[in-house]
Amino acid sequence: MLPSYALTIAVIGVLLVYCELVWTGRVIPGVTGAILIAIGIYFLCRGPVSVIGPLWIVCAALLFVGEVLARADFFFACAGIAALTIGFCFLVPAPAALPYSLTVPLGIVLGAITAILCVGAKRARRNKRADT
Repeated sequence: MLPSYALTIAVIGVLLVYCELVWTGRVIPGVTGAILIAIGIYFLCRGPVSVIGPLWIVCAALLFVGEVLARADFFFACAGIAALTIGFCFLVPAPAALPYSLTVPLGIVLGAITAILCVGAKRARRNKRADT
């Protein structure tokens, strides 16, 4: 399987897990998303994977967590979107590198959806503190 297909399958799996988190009680999107993430990561790991790509993706995840916990609005989210896009671009080394026409839109769309969900989580966390 091509790395571009594997990355697309993994991103679709993440989006399905997001659907499970937004609409709780639905089992099918979460299970399907977890299976798609596992398949995508499996086929990505079968080929050459650079070290720098996953490090950027982990950095993006930490920035999204920082968006939820910090007071700055959308600063960490924008940095997380950029880090996620860079991580997708550097995920596979040069001979079989993923095309930028795929990685940049996938990174921006997944990062934007994650940022919107992080802002919603921050708002829910702030409202929970205000109620107590």
